[in-house]
Amino acid sequence: MEQLELVTTGQPVDLDRYLGHPLILYFGADWCPPCVSSGRPAVMAAFQQYRDRGLQLLFVSLDPRKARAAKKAESQALGFPIAMRAKPEDGADKLRGFHFGAFGRIYVVPTAIVLDADGKVVRKLEQGSGLKSELDDTVRQLLP
Repeated sequence: MEQLELVTTGQPVDLDRYLGHPLILYFGADWCPPCVSSGRPAVMAAFQQYRDRGLQLLFVSLDPRKARAAKKAESQALGFPIAMRAKPEDGADKLRGFHFGAFGRIYVVPTAIVLDADGKVVRKLEQGSGLKSELDDTVRQLLP
């Protein structure tokens, strides 16, 4: 499994910390035009709309490690955690082989994985113009 760490603290990501409330795990990158134009805005809109009802967001940036300082500032400005790979990638392999434990491999970005309050995967959404509506429908069903 790929090790992730929070950009603000350098601490490993512990998904148990998110138990008790639904969570969106969002995999994206600044080098990915669909992530910037549709995936990220959809995830942020859902988070803004439902965070007062308990929705949590963890953005997993697949950007190169040289972007870490910018991601740290972004995390602090936006008010949600951003994680990056703990080990530097080899440069030629941004996505292939990215293995995230029980969630399997992430082959496509943007990808949003929605977990319920018990940490069980409810839905995996990859790309597509319907990400916003599908994400909203999925999240709304998990919240009181």
